Amino acid sequence: MGWNNENILEILKNDIEFFSIMCLIEKYKIFLYVISCSSNEKWRHAGSDFQSSIIHTFEKKQGIFVL
Repeated sequence: MGWNNENILEILKNDIEFFSIMCLIEKYKIFLYVISCSSNEKWRHAGSDFQSSIIHTFEKKQGIFVL
């Protein structure tokens, strides 16, 4: 479907101001899905507020912590 084609991906995300990010830190998955806006050009208009979740599996059970 083109998800591995960098040209298609660049065109699709051209008008999107933010897309969610997931990163793995040791055994924890951090899912960042909201960043507030500001007028600070140095921060590329990102604000200081955010919403994220931590996903972790313990004893074969997955848990999610919403921050």
